[in-house]
Amino acid sequence: MDINKLNKDNIFNVGNLAYHEKNIKAVSFNFHTPYPDTKSLALTKNEKYECCKKIEGMMAAGIPVFNLKSTFPYMINNSFPRPTYQCEVIQEGKTWFCGRCIDIKGMCDNCGFMFVCEYALAFSGNVRVLLDMLFTYIKYI
Repeated sequence: MDINKLNKDNIFNVGNLAYHEKNIKAVSFNFHTPYPDTKSLALTKNEKYECCKKIEGMMAAGIPVFNLKSTFPYMINNSFPRPTYQCEVIQEGKTWFCGRCIDIKGMCDNCGFMFVCEYALAFSGNVRVLLDMLFTYIKYI
């Protein structure tokens, strides 16, 4: 789920769906990355914090979430290293490292892709994130 201003109140509904649908192993969340025509959908730092608190609550309740709690402060503060070359996106024959927005000036500064944050911190040697990744991936993969 890409969380934005329009759907931020539906986080629990999406998690609950993942919990009750036998064919869904887990749900993964991202924050809206404000592409030029969608800046109005971007969340504030406080909104990101509130969303992360909701997601943490769902994790504690056993709802299957495929995100790393240890990276939430970095996502909220937008303070993780980027770009990361461990992520590769391929679409219609074109390849991007990190994410498609890397080609748009200033977009990395407002990255909402939690997997980019997770990989960037893990491959930077953040032990807490590495352990969180290990246990989360074992649970859902």
